[in-house]
Amino acid sequence: MDALIFTALCVLQLCSEARAFRGPRLRITEVVPCSSTTCTAMSGNGNSRVEHYNPWRRRRKLPSRLRSSTTENPGPAYTFGLVTDIQHAPIPDGTSFKGNPRYYRHALEAAEHAARHFEEEKVQVAVNLGDTIDGKCANVERWGGTPRVADNSPEEIKSENEARSLAHVGHEAIDNVVKALSYYKSGRFLHAYGNHELYNFPRTELAEKLNIPFQIEQTNELVGYYGYLLEEPLHSSETSMKIRFLILD
Repeated sequence: MDALIFTALCVLQLCSEARAFRGPRLRITEVVPCSSTTCTAMSGNGNSRVEHYNPWRRRRKLPSRLRSSTTENPGPAYTFGLVTDIQHAPIPDGTSFKGNPRYYRHALEAAEHAARHFEEEKVQVAVNLGDTIDGKCANVERWGGTPRVADNSPEEIKSENEARSLAHVGHEAIDNVVKALSYYKSGRFLHAYGNHELYNFPRTELAEKLNIPFQIEQTNELVGYYGYLLEEPLHSSETSMKIRFLILD
């Protein structure tokens, strides 16, 4: 969450600066799906209700000055894509702990849709702000999923297999999301991580999954943070401004 808030503030600051001195124009595009789905929500008295949601909002048209390039307006100096809170899990649709609708399996399709859009737009870098998978991957059976455990396993090793299977669910889920995001090939995909990843993985495994460098600090804590400098604007004659992305633990 710290990485998400920090990056959001950076984006707001960059947009403010761009407006202030009419400097480099930043293009921010909104990726939106177009299908509806059904969610079964539980009320406080235990009764269930079926509600129809449209999980993807309508696409908002961007101002023409940001969508096109002309002699007078050469277009944005930098472009980047942002995606966050994918929260994929191999479980049926449901709600968050606060009652908000969640589309756990469909999230994989949404991630691929975003990556393809970023590639189509040829953005210079893409950023995943974290919560790539949902914490419910750690206990999919409780939420309607099926752990990968063989029915003929002897009882004495079945509990051990179940523990390994639940861990495998998280590994497979995050691998599937990374694969979906791999459709973006025009630049680097910067990954942050949130509390939902840490419900499923120790930091040492996240380093491999999301290509995040980790190091032990003087407090003997293992933390992952890094920076990425975007220093080549699309129109070199327009600005000397550079953008540095900071991913925090």
